[in-house]
Formats: sequence, structure tokens, C-alpha cells
Amino acid sequence: MRLRMPIEEDASKMWELARNTPDLDLNSLYHYLMLATHFRHTCVVAEIQQEFAGFASGVILPRDPTTLFIWQIAVNSSLRAKGLGTQMLEELLGRSYSTPVKYLSATITPSNHASWHLFRKMAHRHGTSIQTTGKLERHWFGPTNHDEELIVKIGPFRSMP
Repeated sequence: MRLRMPIEEDASKMWELARNTPDLDLNSLYHYLMLATHFRHTCVVAEIQQEFAGFASGVILPRDPTTLFIWQIAVNSSLRAKGLGTQMLEELLGRSYSTPVKYLSATITPSNHASWHLFRKMAHRHGTSIQTTGKLERHWFGPTNHDEELIVKIGPFRSMP
């Protein structure tokens, strides 16, 4: 397996995988292209035997540069529940940023059991906590019939080597 920063050619693969991942909101292809170009340092793609296997996208929060917000994590359906999501998060935590990352943040719908399991597992692996710090109200999503999302914060993480 190879974990690396995305490149422009990965954007359409990221979009396609997100489109085929039931619990993810699909963003525009342009969005994934911007992640693969302007935000590649806070994103990771996974390849297994040169095949696109997954990605995790994130951004450093401008108001809190010690927090990496995880936007989406997607894993090829044949590889789910095998630890690839954890490996991608570990890769992102292990990178060097101008300000060391001490927290991960994400929004998760109450029904997304896979994401809850992943982030709880990360907290447990690092001997830290996961806290719900707020929520995105259902009505804020307008007429889309989108479930509310809980805002979670995991950490603090010790500085990675």
C-alpha cells in the first residue's frame, strides 16, 4: 500500500469514490480538484497495487491552526473495515505542518456508524478523548433533507515524530 498526497489526476477518482460511498455528501468535481491542488498537504490518497483505494481530505482550521478538520474519508467498498481509514488519518497526523496538529475535528451524522467507530478508535489508539462540541442543525441545510451533523473534536494528540 502507498499513501501519498493527491495530484490533479486524482480529483476525478476522489469524486467517483465519494459518489459511490453512501454516507458521503457528493461535492463537485471542481471541489475535489481544489483539494488535490491547493489543499494536498492536508489530504491523502491510498493506492493498493497501483489502484486507487481511498482518500481522506482535510483542512487546517484558520481560527485554530492546531486543528485539522477532516472533511471526508472514503474507502473502496471492497476494502472497508480493514483499517485503511485509520492508516490515512495516521498519515495526516504524522505530517509536518507549520503549527503542529494537536486535534482532529469532523462533522458526523448520528447514523454514520463507520465514522463514529473510526474516530473513537483513533481517540482510543492515542489515549485521548473524543468530544461533541456542537452541531450543524438540520434546517441549516435548507430543502436538502440532510440530517443534522455533530461536530466532534479528538485530541489532544502528542506531537508525532
